[in-house]
Amino acid sequence: MADLVPALALGMVAILLAMAITVVWRIARWWARTRRILAYRATIADVTGRAEALLGPVADRADSVRRGSVEPTDLLPELARAMSAAEILAAETRRLRGPTGSHAVIATIADELERAGRAMEGMEYGCRLTVDPGRRGYDPDAQTAIKRGYLNLVHARESIAFQGATVAAMQVGRPRLVVPRDVE
Repeated sequence: MADLVPALALGMVAILLAMAITVVWRIARWWARTRRILAYRATIADVTGRAEALLGPVADRADSVRRGSVEPTDLLPELARAMSAAEILAAETRRLRGPTGSHAVIATIADELERAGRAMEGMEYGCRLTVDPGRRGYDPDAQTAIKRGYLNLVHARESIAFQGATVAAMQVGRPRLVVPRDVE
C-alpha cells in the first residue's frame, strides 16, 4: 500500500499536467486565431477605405459629367490616375492572405476593383468621343459609354463596401475547452 501512494500521486500529477497543457494549448490557438481575424479585419477595412477614397470622387465627378455640369475633358486626367491606382490596389489586394475561408472575399474585392477599372475605361472612351472633331454636338454613343461606366463604377463601389461590411461583422469565436462531436 505504501508503494501505491507515490504512484497514484505521480499519476494524478501527470493527469493534471496533461489537462493544464491541453487548456493552455487551446487558449493559445484561440488567441492566435483571434489575432489573425482582427488583423484581417483591419487589412480589409484599410483596402475598402482606400478603394472608397479612390472611387468615390471619380464617381461623383462622372455623375457631374453625365448630368452635363462638368465638361468631359475635365474628367480625363482624373480617370487616368484612378485607373492606374485601381489596378495597383487590385494587385495588392490579390496578394493578401487571411484566415481560412477568406479567399473569396479577397478575390471579390480584387475583381470589383478590376471592374471599376474597366468602368473607368468605358467612361474615358465616352469622354474621348465627345471631344472627337469628327462628331458634332450631342453624341448618344458617348453619353451611353459614360453612363454605363458610371453605373458599373457605382455597383463596384457598393460591392466592395458590402464585402468590407461582411468582414467587419465576422465573429471572433469564444474559446472552447471541449470540442463538440457530431452525433450520428
